[in-house]
Amino acid sequence: MKSSVYPTFLFLLFAMVASGVKAHERQDICTGWMFRQVNIGEWLPASVPGTVHTDLLANGKIPEPFYRMNETELQWVDKLDWEYKTVFDAEDFTVMSHVDMVFDGLDTYAEVYLNGKLILKNDNMFVGHRVDVSSILTPHGNELRIIFKSPIVEGLKLRSEYGIQLSANQDNSLTGGLGDAVTAPYNRKAQYHWGWDWGPRFVTSGIWRPIYLDGWNDGRLSDHYLRTVGIGNKKAYMEAEIGVEADSPGEYEVEIFMDDKKMVEDKISLHAGNNVIKKDFIVKSPNLWYPNGQGQAYLYDVKIVLKKDGIAIDTDIMKTGVRTVRLVHREDPDGRGCGFAFEVNGNELFAKGANWIPADSFLPDITYERMESLLSGVVEANMNMIRVWGGGIYEDDRFYDICDSLGILVWQDFAFACSNLPGNEEFLENVKKEAEYNVVRLRNHPSLALFCGNNEIESMWKPWNGVMQKGMKGKYSESEIKILDKAYKDIFHSILPETVKKYASSTSYWHSSPSPGAGVILGAVPSTDYGDVHNWQNWHGSKPFEYFDDVPSRFVSEFGFQSFPELATVKSYAEDEDHDIYSPVMAAHQRGKGGNERIKYYIDLYYHMPEDFEGMLYMSQVMQADGVCYGIRSYRRNMPWCMGALYWQLNDCWPVASWSSIDYYGRKKALHYAVEKAFENVLVSPYLHNDTLDLYVVSDLRKDIAGTTDLILMDFNGNILKKKSFSSKVRASSSELVRTVDINGILSGIDRKNVVLKCSFTYKDGMSEVLQYFDYVKNLKLSKPEITFDVADAGDNRLAVTVVSDRLAKNIAIYLDGEAGKFSDNYFDLLPNERRTIEIETELSAEEALKHLTYRSVADTY
Repeated sequence: MKSSVYPTFLFLLFAMVASGVKAHERQDICTGWMFRQVNIGEWLPASVPGTVHTDLLANGKIPEPFYRMNETELQWVDKLDWEYKTVFDAEDFTVMSHVDMVFDGLDTYAEVYLNGKLILKNDNMFVGHRVDVSSILTPHGNELRIIFKSPIVEGLKLRSEYGIQLSANQDNSLTGGLGDAVTAPYNRKAQYHWGWDWGPRFVTSGIWRPIYLDGWNDGRLSDHYLRTVGIGNKKAYMEAEIGVEADSPGEYEVEIFMDDKKMVEDKISLHAGNNVIKKDFIVKSPNLWYPNGQGQAYLYDVKIVLKKDGIAIDTDIMKTGVRTVRLVHREDPDGRGCGFAFEVNGNELFAKGANWIPADSFLPDITYERMESLLSGVVEANMNMIRVWGGGIYEDDRFYDICDSLGILVWQDFAFACSNLPGNEEFLENVKKEAEYNVVRLRNHPSLALFCGNNEIESMWKPWNGVMQKGMKGKYSESEIKILDKAYKDIFHSILPETVKKYASSTSYWHSSPSPGAGVILGAVPSTDYGDVHNWQNWHGSKPFEYFDDVPSRFVSEFGFQSFPELATVKSYAEDEDHDIYSPVMAAHQRGKGGNERIKYYIDLYYHMPEDFEGMLYMSQVMQADGVCYGIRSYRRNMPWCMGALYWQLNDCWPVASWSSIDYYGRKKALHYAVEKAFENVLVSPYLHNDTLDLYVVSDLRKDIAGTTDLILMDFNGNILKKKSFSSKVRASSSELVRTVDINGILSGIDRKNVVLKCSFTYKDGMSEVLQYFDYVKNLKLSKPEITFDVADAGDNRLAVTVVSDRLAKNIAIYLDGEAGKFSDNYFDLLPNERRTIEIETELSAEEALKHLTYRSVADTY
């Protein structure tokens, strides 16, 4: 800085300090909002963040959207334009040299006016904006007004302008009153808002993320990227990229602290405007971040300080983990295929997890508590990965913060799914802005494992086979196919990977899920030998559970079975007269084509068909749990050929029959209880085929273990018929065949329909146990058990419920006041005279709870 300016700067700086002016200040603009249809009607109170639908509901203008079939009555909302306004003071900011108004999320077509001046036009829900309002802002009475144009009307315009009528498999345009006029692909907005095979059609508008003022003097930390370059010899090699926006050129200082230890202290020369500073440093004896089940998810407290003349003018605080994560492709020595696995801190792991969809149709209704509860459920179920699916959104920072703290790896899809996309210049530029904004926003999270280009577009479109006239391509002319082929490649093989490489170089990119690899044509190679797969032959293809054993794929990023939610959830949207799975209301809350028929098909295949409505809900959940966990055990047995199983899906966006393991209200289904056992770090996994039982022990531990395997054959009354024990050794991160058993030998002279084999493996730190039956459940000779409960106070509004049965209780579901999804465990098989204690949070006393406990088992359908 020139000497003539230096005294002036010091004078101003000391004057600001003396007067209480801060170097960097933020003010939220979230109160006093009103809304209405543009230029029509009275102004009504509004919530920000919020949506038009939820504001209309709060003001009593529309009925509850999820109740019965109200969805169809609310399709008018997305056809209209809406406006929001508020008035705010900004006295503290008028003395600051720079004031930006920051918009974290506008949904979607928005015109923003400040004090009557247009300051922003937005056409992408996923892009935030920073607008300099220094010259417009006044100390008092600033009016902020936002006009939201109808996403449907705007989508129809774009559809007409583009000319090619794009395909989108899940755009429920009929419900929206548009016939076959699909609009979803033309909009950069969450695609699930147009409906899906598990979700309703509510195409929202509104201020879905915060708005705030950001004021600063002299300089601000505009961004940072802290990444682990490598780990070795008790050192972590780090690189920091720090963005600084400087008011004027000169000498500044930057400091980086990790857990209060200064890692970087350096003087830097900045030019006026945006600067990027790169600093390398070493963390000695680092505490590494590990996924759940592999070690501690250690997070460092990081502080970055920007100084001028020794005085801090801006500070950024964050948490991060020291770790390396990459997607590894292993060529098989025999040339059969190519592996697909995630490597964390130099060690490959088996990815255990589920797919995540947005947790609500109305995104601002997702509270931190709901999000934390769902993600805590991921950890409780022994998962280490969640896939953020491409038809939804790039989640809030709080989502990734929770994943960071819990050790949940995140597979992040870009927000594209199941549709063709425009390839015009305006659309591609919009995609580029969206990618840059979200890659930069998410790149610091240690949980981030992968950016994936899209969901299922490659497998539907087949861009590497230009002559194919099947599926999506059968709807277009040859000239249109060439245009859309180019659009696909421009987005998923140019814009997105280049953005990831430029802004998040330590994060792997995969172009589409599922895919065998770029340029590989399925049919020329087996889909199970390369890349990741979505196995929907089990469910959509009506294949039996045993089909999982026939397709041990390299990485399975989708598979699943549907079920109904429990009765307590059904009652939230259906009346007693609706309690038939084929009633109009139940059909409206079943979006999978033929879903109810397929649920009944699988129940009939393996179980007795229940005669009552509640029994159908219960049995659907038992079926779903058995089917998904059959797949999980099969995939895990086949490691390292297979290195991942992510079932579809973890959660719901409304109360519905779906593939979820936790329903909309946070009630765990039978599946979620079951996957906790199927995803244990050490798993006994028997494989019954023909007259042979192969007994595997699977370990995800990073050390070898030794233990004892016990086999106990008993009848359903608890009589022990045979026993055998032997020692077993299991290598780290492996699946070991520890014994092969001849079924004809152990069942000679024994009724296989009346016995179960208890298989367990006990090692130093724990035990895994599973029950192996020898026939389909519907053929077992089950009888209704007599169940007794003992209830005791466990403290902190928790009760311990001990359950005992006089005979085998198959898939016993315990209910407290009609709810089964709030226990620590449920829907389990209980052996005769076995004592199983589970917990539940409730304000009831032990004595009162005992009066409200009921149960159901598979034998109730006999």
